[in-house]
Amino acid sequence: GLPLGRPLLTAMIDAFSGYVLGIYVSFYGPGLSSVAGVIRNAVMPKADFVRGVNLEHRWLAEGIPDELLLDNGMEFHARAFQAMAWELGCDLMYCRVRTPWLKPHVERFFGSLNHLTLTRGRIHKRVANVLNVDPREDAAIMFSDFVKGLIMFVVDVHPFEVNERKLARPYDLMLEGLADCPPAMFPGDMEALRLTSALSKTLTVGPGGVELHGLPFGGPELLPLRKQIGERFRTLVKWDPDDLSILWIQNPLDQSWIPSPCRWHDYANGLSWNQHLLIRRFTRNELKLSGAYEHLWAARLRLHDHWLDATARKSSADSLLAARYSGITSARVMLPKPEDAMPIPTAAPISDQEATPGFDREIPSFDSFEIE
Repeated sequence: GLPLGRPLLTAMIDAFSGYVLGIYVSFYGPGLSSVAGVIRNAVMPKADFVRGVNLEHRWLAEGIPDELLLDNGMEFHARAFQAMAWELGCDLMYCRVRTPWLKPHVERFFGSLNHLTLTRGRIHKRVANVLNVDPREDAAIMFSDFVKGLIMFVVDVHPFEVNERKLARPYDLMLEGLADCPPAMFPGDMEALRLTSALSKTLTVGPGGVELHGLPFGGPELLPLRKQIGERFRTLVKWDPDDLSILWIQNPLDQSWIPSPCRWHDYANGLSWNQHLLIRRFTRNELKLSGAYEHLWAARLRLHDHWLDATARKSSADSLLAARYSGITSARVMLPKPEDAMPIPTAAPISDQEATPGFDREIPSFDSFEIE
């Protein structure tokens, strides 16, 4: 029930029709996490995603886009984003700097968000000698209600607004485009889509597995790979920015992916990438041994208490950091609670009979002698 601040909305728009393909709402700010979230939302089928929202029409957007038209943000030039586009088979086209008219569809969509109204008011520009409303009290809404209302807007309201230039509705143009050139459906399941839209980096696999910003990954599943290649080798790894409980390690021999759970299961289960970075930043001056599990877990609890105390004083800066730490996004609101991460396999107990080595023959006796 604490005010969290102003979230960031990332959206994908179809250039032909102006139809909204996907949205992602978070407090992370612009970056790879938001881009990966909106791409995953645009590609996935929407039936399960909007099951809890009272909609009059079906969200038509699903499938892989042919081309992505982008600006020159740093997140769009990152290697992880280019790897997502490579896995999905999408072409990338970057607009020139300071040319917003080259991507007018997304600019027009954000301009149309003025239709969104809240039940108790909204934020306006400050005017001198005028009593301004307090946005924490007069323009506040539950995050889950905001996400559901935004979905109702992009499915039932925005697609039926007539475009004055084309004299057509985005909904009708989207149906026409789907009939003339249906998009390619993602061939894999949602876990494969999660792997495709994950962040990636080249790391070293050693005797202790893989370490990603202080989190240890790896177990018996990496033993056959290390026997084939060696004790240490560098390869590409991928992780879901919304859940660090599991990591995917690429086999350099056949390019297959090996899921590897985090050995700190209690800490990493349901933990997002941005949450982990905030926790490490909070304890950077206190940690003597970087990546110690006990220190990180205690720091996570102390940081939680810190945000509760800070937001009670109604500080906007502390509230925004608390919102990022909470890790709530539109994907977490709409999707069901994720299942527990892959448990770490444990070895079977050994009995005393199995531990004691047996002998097939008797040990002979020898005579002793002394040398003077």
